Amino acid sequence: MGRDSDDEGFGLTEIMISMLVLAILMMAILSLLITALTTVAENTTRASAAEYVTERIERARSAATTGDCVNVSDAITPVETFADGRGVTMQLTGAVTCVQSGDPHDDPTLATVTVTVTTTDPNFTNPVAETTTDIFVKFDPEA
Repeated sequence: MGRDSDDEGFGLTEIMISMLVLAILMMAILSLLITALTTVAENTTRASAAEYVTERIERARSAATTGDCVNVSDAITPVETFADGRGVTMQLTGAVTCVQSGDPHDDPTLATVTVTVTTTDPNFTNPVAETTTDIFVKFDPEA
């Protein structure tokens, strides 16, 4: 039994080329993984900001049942600084514009409420989250 010339196995050149192709593929996958993790982290920060905005709007809705626009303003306007789970520092601000038509016990007052979250982190564009909504401010005698 002699040795067949077609049965020589892989040579050093073939192995080196396959390792180079494998390294290029691994770099592409690593780049994709890093981008995905960065995007997930940024979205987590944006979700935290949106949660704070929603919480502040709900405070304004609760204050609206008193029938007094000043109470809504007091619930919205305090500036609050907070950090999300990743340590990104953000600042929450709010503004209220009230328009009243007639007697406050007959007609509701319309309060336009804007809540904004900003950050100094260079990875984000400001505002990180912002919501504007209209809230009717009317005294609820049953509340």
